[in-house]
Amino acid sequence: MLPFNLINNTRLCKVILYYIINFFDPSVKIISRSISQTINRSMIRSMIRSMIRSMNRSMNRSMNR
Repeated sequence: MLPFNLINNTRLCKVILYYIINFFDPSVKIISRSISQTINRSMIRSMIRSMIRSMNRSMNRSMNR
């Protein structure tokens, strides 16, 4: 039961991330046009990385309980 749960959780996280990225994509494009693209891309990458890290931490906490 637990491994099946874990697989579902990871799949759900991927879907959520996919939708979040799709939701932010148009606004990201607009911002990258107005501001220099390289700075914006690095900022977005760091934001996504921090989001993934926090999600992983919460996942680990929920799995430990």
